Amino acid sequence: MTQIPENENDIETADSLMERLEAEAKRRGDPRRLVTLSRLVQACNDLQSGAAYRQAKAARETFAEIYDPRYLNLRSKLVSHYVDYRRRIEGPSSEWTGPHDVTIRRHPEWMTYLRLRRDEAGSSKKKRRTEGSKRLDDMIDHIPDVFERDQIRAAVERGRKSRNDLNILIEACRKLPEIDIDLLREGKHPKRHVEEPLPRAVALSADWIVDVNAPTDDHFRAACKLFMDKLPTDEEVVLLRSSNPADLEVTMRRGRRLAQCLTRLNDDRRLRAATPISNKAMIKLSDLFGYGPAAAWGRQLAADLFQWKGGSLGWDDVDRGLLLSGPPGTGKTTYARALANECNAHLEIASLARWQAKGHLGDLLKAMRNSFANARRNAPSILFIDEIDSIGDRDAFAGQNAQYCTEVVNALLECLCQANPGIDPFAELRN
Repeated sequence: MTQIPENENDIETADSLMERLEAEAKRRGDPRRLVTLSRLVQACNDLQSGAAYRQAKAARETFAEIYDPRYLNLRSKLVSHYVDYRRRIEGPSSEWTGPHDVTIRRHPEWMTYLRLRRDEAGSSKKKRRTEGSKRLDDMIDHIPDVFERDQIRAAVERGRKSRNDLNILIEACRKLPEIDIDLLREGKHPKRHVEEPLPRAVALSADWIVDVNAPTDDHFRAACKLFMDKLPTDEEVVLLRSSNPADLEVTMRRGRRLAQCLTRLNDDRRLRAATPISNKAMIKLSDLFGYGPAAAWGRQLAADLFQWKGGSLGWDDVDRGLLLSGPPGTGKTTYARALANECNAHLEIASLARWQAKGHLGDLLKAMRNSFANARRNAPSILFIDEIDSIGDRDAFAGQNAQYCTEVVNALLECLCQANPGIDPFAELRN
């Protein structure tokens, strides 16, 4: 049965625990243990004071952000990382040979020392606590067994974090009109507002059916910060937003740096962009089924182009635009190839992903203009812009990357205006 100390001075602090550990090492006559404990204290001091961050920042180390004391999470792995860094910069004569992650984890009291350092640093921020939280923390502080106290405190902190995450999720859901969070919390089936019916098997088997919007730029930033501890730049957000969700799922993995993931995505896009797209497989609209009005429009376009080439139809009378919509895999690109073959025209396939693969904003705009220039050089041409919805809406842009996205939209409108001199794409914006 545990006894609660009567005196508050009996509650152990990080300093008192380290004094006890050093005294025990001296009593055993273990100088190596004393040196290791001294390095542990020095590493914690450097990390929490910001000295480690300033040193790594001055040396232009890419990992300097993990030493930032504003976001520091003092763990055994971070201490081990700093020890390796000190040994690397000091060279072969460095005395920083430990402690490492495995060594710290092998000693529960060393882990407790790190936890006490974290708690004491956090307590200086004067977080507001409820009366219930204060009573619970006081009860835990008076448990004399250090290991048992650390285990209970860790379990309580996990519970508090889970409750906090749940509250954040609930408040975020309240801002989405598509989700009735109160009905979900009561276990009731929310009403759907989407006209498109679900497959019968899905409707019968699903307990809840919730409609959510596509992720925003802030969602991508939050995901990168949560899983990779780094905020992406505006251009990197555009790259992530325009990527296939399946590609993001297999690329953005724990243990990888954000820069590595973005490099993989860019390399894949460059490879796909460099792969020539041919429409020489003579698939025509007459070979396709299920396209309905789109196929009829394509055949009429082919007839109009034939008359235009013969001089019996003016260019202003030729319909020059079509919007295809549908989920991935429904054959939109196949339709574009068949349409080009039906019209005996050059096919130029483009997308925001292909343009973005060329590099930064200037390279993106250059690739966009090149697509339109290639279509003009090979006229008559069909320019197919895949996944055009990823371009976005200027009225909906917000945040740090709003200017970047607006320039992309403006450049596309300019290219469309030059490709169709008789059409003013800005007309609706002026009205």
